Order: sequence, then C-alpha cells, then structure tokens
Amino acid sequence: MTTSSLEPLECLLSSIVSRLEVIESKLGVIVPPSSNVKTNDGVPAEDEEAIVPSSPALVAYDEFLGKNILPLMDICMKLSVEDAKMKEIGEHVQSAFEAIRRIILLASLCKRPSTTTPGIQTALGSYIKPIQDSVSSIQKIRTTRDYDIHQKSIVEMLSSLSWVVTVPPPKTPSSYVNDILGATEFWSNKIRKTFKGIEGKEIHIIFCDCLKVIIQELTSYTKEFHPLGLSWNPKGYETLEEAARSLDSSEIKSPSTGPEKQAEIPTAGIRGGGMAALVTELSSKITTDGSSAATGLRNVKRDQQTWRKEYNPKNSVPNPSSKPPVVVSSTVSNIKVGGESKSPIFLFDTTAQKWRIEYQNGKSSTSSVGNSNSNLKIQVQDVKEQVYIYQCQNVTIEISGKCKTIVIDGCSKVQVVFGTAISSCEVVNSKRIQVQTLGVCPTFAIDKTDGCLIFLSKESMTESSFVTSKSSEMNVCFCPNGSEEFKELPLPEQFHHKIVDGSVATAVSDLYH
Repeated sequence: MTTSSLEPLECLLSSIVSRLEVIESKLGVIVPPSSNVKTNDGVPAEDEEAIVPSSPALVAYDEFLGKNILPLMDICMKLSVEDAKMKEIGEHVQSAFEAIRRIILLASLCKRPSTTTPGIQTALGSYIKPIQDSVSSIQKIRTTRDYDIHQKSIVEMLSSLSWVVTVPPPKTPSSYVNDILGATEFWSNKIRKTFKGIEGKEIHIIFCDCLKVIIQELTSYTKEFHPLGLSWNPKGYETLEEAARSLDSSEIKSPSTGPEKQAEIPTAGIRGGGMAALVTELSSKITTDGSSAATGLRNVKRDQQTWRKEYNPKNSVPNPSSKPPVVVSSTVSNIKVGGESKSPIFLFDTTAQKWRIEYQNGKSSTSSVGNSNSNLKIQVQDVKEQVYIYQCQNVTIEISGKCKTIVIDGCSKVQVVFGTAISSCEVVNSKRIQVQTLGVCPTFAIDKTDGCLIFLSKESMTESSFVTSKSSEMNVCFCPNGSEEFKELPLPEQFHHKIVDGSVATAVSDLYH
C-alpha cells in the first residue's frame, strides 16, 4: 500500500484518538507516555517539553497556581520597587508551590506508601525538602523594617503546604489549611492597619487580600480533591522512586514486576489502556517513516502550562475540567468555637518552625505525651522557633529554652511560663491571661484583652517594655530592689488629653499615681 492510500485510514484513526482523549480527560484517566516518544524531527523530547500525564487533581492545581500564585508573584515584584528583597521572596514562594505540584503528580502515579502521617512523611521526605528550603531561605532574608511583617505573613501562609502529609484524624487537609488563615491574618491585619487609607499604598492591602484568597482557594481545592489526605493511585507504581524515574525519563513504564505480566497503565482509579492503546499500536504500524506516532500523548511546553508566566493562550492545549510537621498527640478534650466542636492541636510545624497549640481545654483531659491534665510542656530547640497559642482555655503552658516570639490569641484562663523570648510576647483578643518570663522578653504587646497579669524576672524588669491598646485590667508584677516579694502595679488604661500649643498633650490618670 502506498502512503497516499493510507492517508484516509490515518485521518480516521486520528479522529478516533481525539474522541478517546476527550472521554479520558472527562473520566480523569492518566494516559502514560510511550517509552520511545520523539518529536516531529525524530529527536527525543527535551525536559522543557516533557510529556506529563494529566489528572483532575493536577489540572485543578495548575488552575489554582495560575489564578492565585502568579498574582502574588506580580505583587511581590511591584513591592520590590521599595524593597528589592520582595522579588526574591516571591521566587521562593513559587518554588515551594511548584514542589507541591510535583508531589501531587507523583501521588497520581503511585500507590499510597502508608496510612499514617509519619509513614507519608518518610516517603515524601526528599520531595518536601525543597519546600523546607524555600521557607528557610525566606526566613533568612533581611528585609527593611516596613516589610518585616510582609515576610512573616508569607511564612505563615506557606505553613499551609504541610497539608500534603496531613491525614485524619484529627485533621483533614482542608481543615488544616483553613486553620492557617488565622495565623496569617494576624500579621496581614497589621499591614492593613499600617497602610489603610494611605494614598499610593493600596498595593499592600491587595497583598493581604491575595494571601487570604490563596488560603481560601487552597482549602477548597484540598476539600474537593484530597478530602482524606493526599490522593494516591491504587493501581500505580509501588514506590515514589519508580514514578519519579518515569517522569524524569519522560516515560511511564508498567508497574508490573514480571516480564510475563501484561502491562497495566497507572490511572486515577479508571484503567484507560484498552481502545486508546490499540489505536496507538495500529497507528504506529502504518507510519511509513518508522517513528512512533505517540498517539494519545501530548507535549506540554512551558508556554502551554496555564500557571506559568510564559503561558500563551494561543499555544495552549485544552485542559480537562476540572522537614515536615511533627505531629504530637493532643492532650485535652475538644473545644467548641462558634457552636462547632474543634479538635485540639499540639504539634510542631517544621516548615514554619512554629509550635501550634490550639483548641486546648484543660477541664477534662488525659495526656498522651507526658503532660498533666492541664499542663502542656514545650522544649524549644532553636531560637528561630515560634509559639502560637490559639483558642485555648484553662491550661498552663510551660516553654523551656529560648524562642523567637510567643503569641496568645483568643484564649481564656491560660497561664504561660517561658524562659526567654528574643522578640516579643503578644496577647490579643483574650481574657484572664497570666504570663511569666523566667528570662528576658524585650516587648510585651497587649491588644483587645481583658485581664492580663505579667510576672517579670529580675533580668527582664529593666529590659521589658509594654505596648497596650483597647485592653483593661492589666497588671505587672516584679521584685523591686532584689527583694523576694512581688510588687504588683497596674498598667494605665485611663489618660487625660489636652490641647497644648496646637498639639495633643497626654498624661496618665491620677488613679495610677
């Protein structure tokens, strides 16, 4: 048969394959590349044009990157006019989210390595390291004073990426990501307060909105595609290493272990080899130049990936529809917030280098980590570590060692005893809080709090300063002149204001003299 006589058959086969591709895309079938994929010139495809299988979770994540991460990078680029380091921070953010994309891709080709959080952490260890490196690099960047809060808010937002190793109970990936919103908003609200209403500074408010949207959209994404943890492929490769080698070599081999077994195609739960494989084989046989037609596959170039800056809609291909956290057992009973019962959290997030103590209620509890009923103990190993205490009640928290900052947010009847805080200790939106430093804490910030008693050590007595706003019943205790008896004094919450020589003069009320 001549080449011209085969043309009608090739057209028919091409039409059939196109229809099959549409069906496979709608079903979420991952179509594996052939081992001898070549370009039109007969040359093996380059890494930049590597053949990448699609899954609904991966496609949706690409859409998430394009709609949310690229705008954040653009904002960081605009902010770099005032602080050049913001551009570098934006690049690290992109690297972290790209690392998550590779993990999602590998998971769509591999069986679940373990049903427990530690098992998944171990399996994904080398693939999570780029995320940890990005966060660590951002933390090491020295920004100007005005952009220090921007840097902290981004680090908080990036801690949400630990959802890939989160397995219920007690947390699902979506609930884990959603809980990060409060910590991120704590810092971004400071940015809003600083730049609100200032002409020409609207970009800072947009920056805060962008961070909030990223967490909200990531919550929706994980809830839809990874409701019970990172989605894996039950018919995929046995190990992540096999899947990674296949991607690196631009081919996906059969996960079958023996040569006598029939090759199986790893899919997202539906096997799609069948007719598509048959058509590919027939098309390959009728090719006159001897090269593979690679039917059913497509080269995804950088300008065809919707989430990249190089994306060009004219060249796009239609898409189908759409050291990790160390978990420590919770020590107390659930707590209700807004009528909804919240599971207690007691863990150290190595990605953000932060201890998270949330929703702890010391009224009824049995410890599983060596703590008493209402007494939680933390051993800080690095001065870069932070402690974030959120929505806790009736507990005492002991923090040993030197930490960076301590934040007590939305708590009631909580006692915190710590050694040294390098930066500050902040109390916000809380009631009846007692804080004691055994070392040094340069700054105590009290905001929207009713009832706060601070005990100072001898070293901290002359070093500490207090910043208060919208708070009441604030007192500080210390031992003056080397005595062993504590003296308690109130922090002023009433002031007298007068207009003197065209300006406001403020004096403390006579109640505090």
